[in-house]
Amino acid sequence: MISGPFTQRGQARGAGRGAYPPQGRPVEDARNGAVAQIRSGLAHLVLNVMKAIISLKQKAKLLRTEVYALYLAYKDPRVPWYARAFLCLVIGYALSPIDLIPDFIPVLGYLDDLVIVPAGVVLARRMIPREVLAECREKAQSAPINSKAKWVAVVVVISVWLLASYWVARFAWKVAFGE
Repeated sequence: MISGPFTQRGQARGAGRGAYPPQGRPVEDARNGAVAQIRSGLAHLVLNVMKAIISLKQKAKLLRTEVYALYLAYKDPRVPWYARAFLCLVIGYALSPIDLIPDFIPVLGYLDDLVIVPAGVVLARRMIPREVLAECREKAQSAPINSKAKWVAVVVVISVWLLASYWVARFAWKVAFGE
């Protein structure tokens, strides 16, 4: 006679004999199940974020080694002049403390670091002869960057930025005041 969870009168099954279902509380059980699913989902999310961070750190280390290999290739006389000029720009931008788009701008700030530097590295690798690049990669992996070379690079990059800023400011002054 009972065909579903409700009788023909609209009463719940077992309506005078206690709650339906007889044991347990369905709302609390459902809530506990939902909480468990959320916790499980959050645990997976945290795990995936940690894996991504580890992967990004490894890629950053590889990129640092690759940029150092490009620096070594820049010093090699077998590399053509146009590749050296491009290498100068790529290495300067990679080592520069000043970005084209500042990092505090959401999304776009890190986008230039994630796109411009790797794209420059890829283009520079295509301009360098393969045997030279292979030798430079071996040197970069075996010998770490010495601190003197780091400071020289920092001084050169900051000097270039200051000089460029001076030229831009001077040009803007001439345009604004006509001198």
